Amino acid sequence: MSVFDVILKLILEHEGGKCNRVHDSGGKTNRGITQSTYDYECGQMMENKKVKPEDRFQYKDVYDLTDQEVYKFYKYLFNKCSANQINNPETCYVFFDAVINHGQGGAIKCLQHVCNLKEDGIFGPNTEAMANSLNQKEIQKKMLIYRENQYKKSKNYEYNKNGWNNRLNKIRQQIEKGIMPNLQQNYNNYQFVQQQQVVNKPKQDPVKYLHEAIKMQQIPDLTQFEIPIQINFNQQVPDAFPLFNQYKLQRKK
Repeated sequence: MSVFDVILKLILEHEGGKCNRVHDSGGKTNRGITQSTYDYECGQMMENKKVKPEDRFQYKDVYDLTDQEVYKFYKYLFNKCSANQINNPETCYVFFDAVINHGQGGAIKCLQHVCNLKEDGIFGPNTEAMANSLNQKEIQKKMLIYRENQYKKSKNYEYNKNGWNNRLNKIRQQIEKGIMPNLQQNYNNYQFVQQQQVVNKPKQDPVKYLHEAIKMQQIPDLTQFEIPIQINFNQQVPDAFPLFNQYKLQRKK
């Protein structure tokens, strides 16, 4: 299961189903997707000539969205807001949940605020670099505090404070535990090794395969390669080490 799939599952647990409450500024909403946001993104796709007609969202009532359409919309939004550029799963979760609750611009400004950057609402290279280089626990903690303060500024705070605060507290519990426990467990059981049993020889070379697997935060299966696998992790796959550190892993030597 990808990081996006895990995050979407958690967000949908917060969002519930269909609603159109008087004291909810989002208006008509289905599983966290407001009618206004959906219509806006449909319009953006229509104007974007790079998007193929078959890939565009079709104008419709958000109450009529299928499970597949909900998934597709969130995946589109995940990539559009650059959540896919954030390496740490928990930071990515806090950020993307903010996108759903505060809008893309508001979420990016929140991230920039805690990273001491200019709050322009644009996810550029500086924002990406700082989001991935600073202490992740501190970023997560400060973003949740920032969001809590933003909620308090809402005219509907008294009507929604219990739900909003419960949401933030639930997120705090989830990121403290870690949202990718299965990845942690599988890595602990598997670990990187440089010699593995031969199963079959894939077309790609092992170094390229490792790069792609790490980039997608997937568990590399080195049993695909002929032995011995000659990989210099220090020089050829340096991006493996941030992943080791992130999940507190030990590599076999």
